[in-house]
Amino acid sequence: MAVLGNAKHELFAQHVALGTGLEAAYIKSGYAPSAKNAARLRKNEGISIRIEELLRVAAEKVGASLERTLEEMVRLAYSDIGLAVDWTGAMVTLKDSSALPPEVRAAVSEVKQTKDGVAIKFHSKTAALEMLARYFGMSKEKLEITGANGGAIQVRRIERVIVDPNPKR
Repeated sequence: MAVLGNAKHELFAQHVALGTGLEAAYIKSGYAPSAKNAARLRKNEGISIRIEELLRVAAEKVGASLERTLEEMVRLAYSDIGLAVDWTGAMVTLKDSSALPPEVRAAVSEVKQTKDGVAIKFHSKTAALEMLARYFGMSKEKLEITGANGGAIQVRRIERVIVDPNPKR
């Protein structure tokens, strides 16, 4: 991993890798405020590569990986609350947390005592499923409109016809 030769560029890359906004990172690196110049500097190939390196090293240090991230999304997306609670009619009973499999414990976002009993909440299955769908290309962020067989859309001019709502007879 090579530190950038320009100290301001290196500092900018480090701030961006830490999650600082572009203009703030630009200013913290010793530049005069300029959103336009900050965006332009971010597009610099050497800086982009350096930011990716810094992010990769940080991810490795904490054990983050694509595989682990996907595993966690799958745990949330396919979680089953029935593995954490039992219910019969109006009676709900929490299962012993020490007996729950790790994937079920990971899906629980909150357990709290309320005046009416115990409440358990799971992380959002919908959000996890949406993230997985986007990752696997099952959900498109952009709407693409094409003509027949993926070609151009045929445009036809349609003459405007005015219909008189009160025609004279």
